[in-house]
Amino acid sequence: MTPEDQIIEQLSGSGYRITAPRRAVVRALLEDGGHATPAQVHARARRYCPTVGLVTIYRTLDLLIEMGFARRI
Repeated sequence: MTPEDQIIEQLSGSGYRITAPRRAVVRALLEDGGHATPAQVHARARRYCPTVGLVTIYRTLDLLIEMGFARRI
């Protein structure tokens, strides 16, 4: 199972809907593997989901931080 699949499975198991924008944010974060600003995540995530908005980026990042998959620097 890929790291992306593991994160998606845990989000789903916690009752969160798995939308295309959320999946795009997870993929964009994993693809970078390092530090990224929300704007950088947004630019990368738009390759996978062109309609993803910046508000979705921030909300998804907050969720991923809350669940321990990311951290704020």
